Amino acid sequence: MEHFLTLFAAILCSFAHVSLTDSVPAAQANIWQAKDYVLSWSHPQVPPVDAGPVPVSVGLSLTAIREVDTEKNELEIIAMVSHQWTNPQLAWRGIVGGPANRTRSVSLPKEKLWVPDVVAYNAVTAPELLSPELVVVSENGTVHYVPLMRIRFKCYLGNVDTDRGSVCVLRLGPWTQDANTVMVSADTVHLDAYDSEPDYELVEATSVSYLVHFQCCEEAYNYNKYNYNKYKYKYKYNKYTYNYNKYKYNYRYNYKYN
Repeated sequence: MEHFLTLFAAILCSFAHVSLTDSVPAAQANIWQAKDYVLSWSHPQVPPVDAGPVPVSVGLSLTAIREVDTEKNELEIIAMVSHQWTNPQLAWRGIVGGPANRTRSVSLPKEKLWVPDVVAYNAVTAPELLSPELVVVSENGTVHYVPLMRIRFKCYLGNVDTDRGSVCVLRLGPWTQDANTVMVSADTVHLDAYDSEPDYELVEATSVSYLVHFQCCEEAYNYNKYNYNKYKYKYKYNKYTYNYNKYKYNYRYNYKYN
C-alpha cells in the first residue's frame, strides 16, 4: 500500500507539472519528472537495506600531493573519493518518461538522498571539500557520489629519501554504519588524473578491504585501506578505510646529478 501511495503521489506530481512542462522541450520535461520521482522515493536518513547490508564501492583517484611534511610525518593529498551503490526504489526506467529523449541520469543535492558516512579514519585535520555536494542517480537506481577532497593524514616518512621509499596508508570507512548496514569494498586505485611532480615518484598504489572490530562497538565495521609507495622526490604513502579499504602509494626521491 505504501509503495502504491508513493507511486500515485509521484504520478500526480507529474500531472501537476503538465501545464509547466508543455511549454519546454520534451527532454527538459523528462528530467523534471525523473527528479520528482527520485525525490518522492528518497529517504535521506534511511539506508536502502534489504536482505543484507548495502554494498558500497569506494574508490580513490589521486590527483595531487600538496605537502610532504617529514617533521610531523604528515601527508596532504587532493583526491576524488568515489562512492557507488544501488537503491532499486529510485529506479525510474519504464515508469516515467518515454523512449524518446529518455533521461538516463539526474543530479541532485547530497542532502536529498541517503549517502554513506565514509570518513578518513587517520586524518589529522577535517578534510576540506573542494567540489559541489551533488549526487548523480541513474535510471536503474545506481547512485554516484564523488567529492573532490583535500585530506591530510599521518604517514611515517623516515624512508622517503631511500630507494625503498616511504609507504603511506589512508584508511576510509563508515563512521556510524556497521557492517550489518553498509559493506564497503575497495575499488581500484585510479591514477589517471594524478598530476606528477618533479621531486617525487609514485611507484606503487594498492587497495585492500578489511573487516574489523572497534573497542567502542559490538558490531564489526568494514573499511578500505589505500597504500601509496613513493620514493623521495618521487615517495611512498599508504592507507585507506570500516569493512575497510586500503590504498597504497609507493614513492621515492628522484636524485638529480650534475
